[in-house]
Amino acid sequence: MTEPDDELPETPEVRLERYLDGDLSPEERAQFEHELSADPALAARLDARRGAVSLLRSAGPERPPRHFVFMVAERARTERRRHRAVGAEHLVAIISVALLIALSWVAFHGIDGNAPVTLKPAESALTDANRALIESVAAIDSIALGRTGSALSVRVRPTVPEAEFEAWLAGPGAHFRPATPLPDGRVDLTVAGSDAPPH
Repeated sequence: MTEPDDELPETPEVRLERYLDGDLSPEERAQFEHELSADPALAARLDARRGAVSLLRSAGPERPPRHFVFMVAERARTERRRHRAVGAEHLVAIISVALLIALSWVAFHGIDGNAPVTLKPAESALTDANRALIESVAAIDSIALGRTGSALSVRVRPTVPEAEFEAWLAGPGAHFRPATPLPDGRVDLTVAGSDAPPH
């Protein structure tokens, strides 16, 4: 039993390349020239390949201009400068955005992180009745629009004992809830609904 041949049969194109490169044995060369004389299409492909090879050989190797190395070095320096400039622009943009966020936070929360922004329209939006009711148990520090913009935030310092203030929040002051106690003893009250300024 014979072993199967692992090599694929050689195509005419491969033999054509080998013929041009001079890689065929004398027997293979003679056989291929016989095929060329019998196959005009194969002969035409050979002529086309010879023409292409001849054209490439006549062109010769392309030589770069004498100052090519300096052109490449200058281009590399320009690209490095451009990348450094882009990096600096990104850094300035990031710092600007961070500063804008910080300033917005301070404007909204105050320096201590708890102060609502006092707005003149918000002060006038607190009705006299509500002002009198709050001032019966506390001194008003500031009045501002709440964070949602649909309520007033009134920061007060209770002027009565804590238990009395808590009782007031459960009774007449119930509509000022939610009430948020702050670490410094002040309390943020919420005046919701019709007491909030229109927007």
